[in-house]
Amino acid sequence: MPKVREALPLHTVAVQILEKKGSMSDEDLFDALRERFPNLSKTNLNTLLFKLEIEGIVRVPSLTKSKRQVELIRRHGQESRR
Repeated sequence: MPKVREALPLHTVAVQILEKKGSMSDEDLFDALRERFPNLSKTNLNTLLFKLEIEGIVRVPSLTKSKRQVELIRRHGQESRR
């Protein structure tokens, strides 16, 4: 019987990748996500990063004009300590 992978949402997979690999460039994250989501576009990635940044899950500082670093601040679903 073939293995069936549980379908996880894009944001969950992105956080899992960042937990495993640590900070990475947006291009590296895009490549890693494309392995699981072959139809992912740059627009989808930018929307995802914007939402995760608004939620306080990641920080996305610019390294150069066209390259950004994606840093995990906290896990998705984890309450922030204030």
